[in-house]
Formats: sequence, structure tokens, C-alpha cells
Amino acid sequence: MKAFGITALVFSVIGIFIPVIGYFIAGLSGILAFFSAGNGTTLGLSAVIINIVNILFLSPSLILIASNEHAINATQINGVRLD
Repeated sequence: MKAFGITALVFSVIGIFIPVIGYFIAGLSGILAFFSAGNGTTLGLSAVIINIVNILFLSPSLILIASNEHAINATQINGVRLD
């Protein structure tokens, strides 16, 4: 099913740029990649690889959380607030 593979690939690429809902789009893309068994297997496999890279390394949500943690830690030294 080549259509499921193409749709999964498109959703996985779109999911990279959407901060919070990108996880849900990656899940939907994974389900569509599962249904792409047959002719669209390579497209579905590439969508799954893009989803894994997106969730582990490129996720804007993880970058926002990390920057927030850094900002909180930068205002404290040894548990004492610098305000």
C-alpha cells in the first residue's frame, strides 16, 4: 500500500516541525507505516526512521524543556536563589 507509506512519510516530516503535537503525529505516522506493508514498505520504513530520529534528537519539545531546565538552574547556585 504505497499510499499509506507516502502519507506516513509526509506526517513524519511534518511532525518534526510541530512542537507539542509532533509526538502524536509521529504515532499516527507509525501506525500508517505499519499499514504500508507490501509495496510501500521502504516508504514506511523511512518514515519510522525519521520518527525515531525526530523523537530522540530533533524534538522541539525536548529542546524547550532543556532550555527551561537550564534557565532554572542558572538562577540558582547551590540551592540559593540569586534574585
